[in-house]
Amino acid sequence: MNAFSLTVTLLLLSVAAEKVTASPPLSSIDDGFRGLGADLHGVALDPPTNRHTVAITLFRPPPKDSAFTQGNRQVPFHLAQLLSQQNRHSVILVDLNNADTEFPSDFGNISTFEILSFQDAFIQKPAIWIDVDCMMSQHQVNLAQIAGYKVVPYITANLARTLSDRVLFDVPRGRLPTTQGYDALFIPQHFDTEQHALYEVYFNTANIIPVPLAWSPHFMNFFTDSMATRPFYTPSVQKRVVILEPAQYMDRSPVTSVVATELAYRNDSSTIDVVRVTNAADLIKTKEFIQFIAKASTLYMDGKMKLSGRFKTPWVLSAAGDAVVSHQADNANGFMYMDVFHLGYPLVHNSPYHRDCGYYYSDHDGHTAAELLWSALHETEAHARLRQMRDRVCVFRFHYQNPAVVGRWDNALDAVAAAQRLESRIDELAAWKDEQLKALGTSTQQQQQQQ
Repeated sequence: MNAFSLTVTLLLLSVAAEKVTASPPLSSIDDGFRGLGADLHGVALDPPTNRHTVAITLFRPPPKDSAFTQGNRQVPFHLAQLLSQQNRHSVILVDLNNADTEFPSDFGNISTFEILSFQDAFIQKPAIWIDVDCMMSQHQVNLAQIAGYKVVPYITANLARTLSDRVLFDVPRGRLPTTQGYDALFIPQHFDTEQHALYEVYFNTANIIPVPLAWSPHFMNFFTDSMATRPFYTPSVQKRVVILEPAQYMDRSPVTSVVATELAYRNDSSTIDVVRVTNAADLIKTKEFIQFIAKASTLYMDGKMKLSGRFKTPWVLSAAGDAVVSHQADNANGFMYMDVFHLGYPLVHNSPYHRDCGYYYSDHDGHTAAELLWSALHETEAHARLRQMRDRVCVFRFHYQNPAVVGRWDNALDAVAAAQRLESRIDELAAWKDEQLKALGTSTQQQQQQQ
């Protein structure tokens, strides 16, 4: 067994027998409260076995866009916070489009992050490049590997959806990555292991390294620190339900959530004042979905269901939410869970990763979800407090300051550093280098002749 295989084996064993790290005590909700997942002070982390210089790729969105448009826009910053804390590793964020514009305002204060262009980051000699959703070009991957660096993509749910939807259905959204030759793949541990075969075949590598989701309150703080009213959950006399789903995808469809709210409403029409289905801009254009709710949903018939576009989570919950309903299929974790728990709202969900938090129903059980929704909307202040103490555990389970999460990311970096590149890939790089040198020589000769 080579060094890479041994490291990955140890990593997999740590996933299977992960030691539960106790969450810190929940501070009282007072003027200084910053959420259930607020940054912790005085956390003692063991130093990493090996210290790495890491580059993490990102694409700078237009100034009028948002950090909440896609979760993969937040991934680089969550990872950078985790890896760089207490000077564990040296981390550079690489702006691949090198746009001469400001980041959207809801990225918050990012002055503490070192953000460089590809060229400037390359000069810093980062030994490991984490390519979020395969945004590096083939030229950039080849160049980094020839320089002796390891390149590993981080596959987010956004890219996973694109791979499954674009391969199976004729849909225009998303792009299929074309870059090949990576040294390994970082796959979030909550992805079904059966999906690993798809990535192994598509990217032509068996070096798949499971990694935990890493979350920080950075993007939540931008809103909650400046919100004058209801920055966090407080009980309301209203009964407003928000469905948070990227609604146009198979893994996060709102159908079961809509069914659950309808069953709760049919059982007791006083249970719900209004249901807001977010991320529904595409669904509004879908004749079949509109026919479904128009014929089957009394909430819709009674004017109590609203279909809307995407909102920034803290704002929509503060302004229009008293409980959240969610449903997933083979994508059992994500920032949405941590955001909602952090803000203190009751979440009715079917994620086995958080079965001990919020209001959990299994699989596609709309009847149980409806019963739980009634309970969520009728919480007493004491019940809400007890629930938030449980939800605090789930937030910390994937918190960027959790020693278990930090340690597993350290192990993942060590596994990439130990990875042995395939001989076929070494040959490809040698041939590509010869082509580049030949092209450079031809170009230089032509310039000399022109002079």
